[in-house]
Amino acid sequence: MKKLFPWRSCTKTITGTDPRPCLDYYIKRCIAPCTAYCTQDEYTEVINQTLLFLEGRSREVLDKVEADMGTAADELQFERAALLRDQAKAIRAVTERQRMASTTPLDADVIAIARDGSEACVQVFFVRGTVVADTDWFLLDGAAEASDAEALSAFLAQFFESATYVPRNVLLSQAPADMEQIEAMLRERRGGAVEVRVPERGELRALVASAEENARSALNAHRVRWLTDRDRTSAALAGIEEELDLPATPSRMECYDISNIQGTNTVASMVVFIDGQPATGEYRRFRIKSVEGQNDFDSMREVLRRRFARIAERRRTERVTASEAAGEPTPEPLLQYPEPGDDTQVADDDELGLDTIDEGLEDAVAAMAAAGIEASAEDLEAFADEVSDGGPSDELLTSWDAVPGLVVIDGGKGQLAAALDVMRDYGLGDIPICGLAKREEEIFVGDVDEPIVLPRNSQALYLMQRIRDEAHRFAITYHRNLRGRNAKKSVLDEIPGIGPVRKRALIRKFGSLRGVQDASVDEIAATVGFTRRLAETIKRSI
Repeated sequence: MKKLFPWRSCTKTITGTDPRPCLDYYIKRCIAPCTAYCTQDEYTEVINQTLLFLEGRSREVLDKVEADMGTAADELQFERAALLRDQAKAIRAVTERQRMASTTPLDADVIAIARDGSEACVQVFFVRGTVVADTDWFLLDGAAEASDAEALSAFLAQFFESATYVPRNVLLSQAPADMEQIEAMLRERRGGAVEVRVPERGELRALVASAEENARSALNAHRVRWLTDRDRTSAALAGIEEELDLPATPSRMECYDISNIQGTNTVASMVVFIDGQPATGEYRRFRIKSVEGQNDFDSMREVLRRRFARIAERRRTERVTASEAAGEPTPEPLLQYPEPGDDTQVADDDELGLDTIDEGLEDAVAAMAAAGIEASAEDLEAFADEVSDGGPSDELLTSWDAVPGLVVIDGGKGQLAAALDVMRDYGLGDIPICGLAKREEEIFVGDVDEPIVLPRNSQALYLMQRIRDEAHRFAITYHRNLRGRNAKKSVLDEIPGIGPVRKRALIRKFGSLRGVQDASVDEIAATVGFTRRLAETIKRSI
């Protein structure tokens, strides 16, 4: 704003007799009424233009500046005309970035808070007229122990204490802890009525929701900037090594989280940070297969067995080879180790991030049939079975051979105990492992009764929180996708050989599941991409 309208920022008494102006005059941030370099009318015009702009009436301001520019040029005041030209250009640049906020004129500050663990961010939209005239965001220090309402209340008091302008309306994402005191303070600062409220519907609610989304984006951007700061991440890794008494700096960290709602669609996530940076290409996700209902401890055991079985087998093979070479007895097999072929031995397609082949084959079947190309559906199905049984390639499994410098479990003593059971059974006790409990941000390690509590401003704790929160986000996203997929399932999804493409073809042709049930075998077999054998299977199943 000071670049557009050069009003004074000092608080001195203006007499017009000062011997020389301050730096603001020379960098064109003030027109120096203190030295009488401008008249009182000229300075009043600057203030009036500022108020009009803040009210969203930028068109009036721009018209006035352009008119003054023309007058100055006509009077051969080319230096003044050039300054006014630059001011008009800057006003246009600002107003072009402004977006429509409401259909009716509004004088309001829209304020929303976003929270992520111990961090909080506040986004402010300055709405003047029908547009968002400007935006700003603020990270809140010391918000870890405060509720959202308390943090928002403290921000409002501090923000408006130094604000140069208090609007008629203040729209909030939630009520502050002391609404009445905030309203009283704002009325006193404005010298008139101020309405503070939390919109619940309509375009004002949409405006607050947009501010909330911006606050979350700002918080994420801050996290990314922190993670890309090499000095901070190096200090964080060194702090983790020291506080957890690790044998080496944990260049590879893996974090695991379990997600379910009332025991349904239980899934888990594994995220990987390498040198303090997210290695998204090595993230993995798991569907829990052997646990019924809600049991986070057994779910964690299953996930870690599936993750570390390959490493345990490789180490055992190395020991066997060394023992045979030395003529010593062969080591006994590990307890509870998955037998070859057990589905817990390696990751399935979901865990490796691979798409299943079924839908791609069905697309090929439909496309070939539509093009009039004859193909044996039986051959294609056999090919699909052959490829599906082949399992993941060695190249894709290389990350599963990497031994982490630290394993982080999202949870407290119970989850950590379950994880330690697996590592002990697999003979992998040398891999450091800890649990991070979210409520008090306590770190639990094996054979130590008391938790490790890092300072709230510790870089090490910040990195631990980031990897834990990333694992939680990845698990929640996968869980939500599975729930959405299951909600859309029909009886057709349970029939072998029917995937999304063939299901869509049936629904398009017969209109609904009832239409498919009423259709004859011949009618179904005549559908593009279907064989008579598959049509008979469908009729038997529905």
